[in-house]
Amino acid sequence: YAGELAGEKPESIDVYASGSVIKNANSVYVPNSGGMQGVHISAALGALIAKPELELQVLEGANDEIRKEAKKLVDEKNVILHPVKDVENLYIRVDVKTKEHLASATISKAHTRLVKKELDGKTLFLLEEKATASTEDGIDAIKDLQSILHFANTVSFEENPDLQQRMEQQIETNMAIASQGLEGEWGQQVGRTLMELAGGNIEREAIAMAAAGSDARMSGCDSPVTINSGSGNQGMTTSNPVIYYAQKTNAPHEKLLRALVLANLVSLYQKQFIGKLSAFCGAVSASAGAISGMAYLKGHGEGIIADTITNTLATSGGIVCDGAKGSCALKIATGLQNAVVGLHMAERGLVFQPGDGIVGKNVDETIRNIGRIAAEGMVSTDHTILNIMTHQANA
Repeated sequence: YAGELAGEKPESIDVYASGSVIKNANSVYVPNSGGMQGVHISAALGALIAKPELELQVLEGANDEIRKEAKKLVDEKNVILHPVKDVENLYIRVDVKTKEHLASATISKAHTRLVKKELDGKTLFLLEEKATASTEDGIDAIKDLQSILHFANTVSFEENPDLQQRMEQQIETNMAIASQGLEGEWGQQVGRTLMELAGGNIEREAIAMAAAGSDARMSGCDSPVTINSGSGNQGMTTSNPVIYYAQKTNAPHEKLLRALVLANLVSLYQKQFIGKLSAFCGAVSASAGAISGMAYLKGHGEGIIADTITNTLATSGGIVCDGAKGSCALKIATGLQNAVVGLHMAERGLVFQPGDGIVGKNVDETIRNIGRIAAEGMVSTDHTILNIMTHQANA
């Protein structure tokens, strides 16, 4: 947005970002950047591409000339990062200075939620804050698991072609990058390692597909990913095990689509309470979404799905997020392996009971309890992680 508003080649770029944004962007290899990492190259590419209408696909606009100019801006230390305190967890302001202008754009609360644009000190756009019952993803706030299951079972894809298109896109993109993760030597090769150890077990192979996608994604693979909750890793964790399991068990395609709707909504439901960015690893909430979809494919109803989510969150909930990077693949695998065990327990009538730690009187209360831990209890953890990462980066 700031690059487009400036209308000229940037001479310098100042990025003002919340600690959570910095943490999550600090170590990841940026797709279409030529193998570079972090906030500085991301900002430089965005300002030079200057196509905000592409939203989270903006990096598709990079070419060799833009990559060269972006690298020059970074190498000459003309991209400066400023940590900002006392703002939303997801907060980014970018100031682009040119010979003639100073353009500024601010995003807050959600990855594509523009709240302000300024040019040469004059405000051109200011988002009016409104009380709303919707989430920042543009969907109605999810009330409970029962309503998600009702929607997944009854939604008409003929009447909602955009929904089907989004699920088809998730199948195509997320399985494609997972295949690249298995074929190439990306990152620490968590997915390839798990696939070799799977021994033909479909569930283990499904876990490996999610990890392989993350191996490639975190190492800068240029292939697109269909996200969940603003996250590529969460998008792949939520969907890849469901897709792979459906393909290997020859599930009807419509049942796969409904399982994906369920999985994605269960993941989004949890993130309503956890928040976009926190010290709580999103692989856990996404694993609970994925295992819901797998349970659905196996023909299970609300009872076993609810118990499976409870078992998953009661045990692996609390894995910390120290930003997007190579180790996310193994965290994804850990969350999914735990979720698969939780499903097998639920199938045997075994579920952790209310009062077992953070387990509530039902699955919806447990999900809200996890949200409180992430949004309230892990704030100081997030600060500590950021301080450690900042110290290491400076060193």
